[in-house]
Amino acid sequence: MKRIALFVVIWMGILSGCASSEDVSDGQRAEDQELQSMKSSLDDRDRTIVELKQEMEELNARLSETAVVDRGEETGCPPLAYSQEPVEDKAYEDFQRIEMPCYSIYIPNDWSYRIMGRELEFVDDRLIVGSTEVLDYFERGQLEHWSGNHTEQIGFEELPDAVPIREPELQTYRIRLIWTKPAAALEPDWQYDDTRYYFAVKPLERSFGFYFSTKDVSEETMNAVIRSFRLR
Repeated sequence: MKRIALFVVIWMGILSGCASSEDVSDGQRAEDQELQSMKSSLDDRDRTIVELKQEMEELNARLSETAVVDRGEETGCPPLAYSQEPVEDKAYEDFQRIEMPCYSIYIPNDWSYRIMGRELEFVDDRLIVGSTEVLDYFERGQLEHWSGNHTEQIGFEELPDAVPIREPELQTYRIRLIWTKPAAALEPDWQYDDTRYYFAVKPLERSFGFYFSTKDVSEETMNAVIRSFRLR
């Protein structure tokens, strides 16, 4: 009986050991599978990040190409060889630079501006004191004898040395206009004194107009703005 009992105890110990080994093996396999799953998940995430980065780089490249094309189509400003002196930074420390498709200009820091398509509007203390306009190229005679409804031209001058641009062919003109309202209109005594500068650029077949309220902008400020005109 003792031998039988001892045999049973030994046999149960063996069975228990086997069961423990199987439990450990099953636990290890589960842990290994979990680790493998995590590694696979990380690998998938890394691949996704790489693919997204490549797609973003391709998209940015396409956008850059599109931006260049759109800018050309929008501005229609053809390439132009020119010779001009740079603006002296010290003379414009109290000014801000504005870049438009075909030219750049400086205006006082105290002013703000609005871009409306190809045009600018200058504002000083919430008052519109000037604006710009892009026109077709015109000859001197079209401005020298300019006329319009309820408008009187009281001045015309050609300014050959207004800006240090030697090439291409460019003419600068200044005219002064007095705008009035019809007698039947409200405030028939209303008047607006308008000083205008035009840069007529033959190779571009364009003229760039800069208009100022004579009453609200000093001649010194007008001249400073106009002297800063440069082609781009």
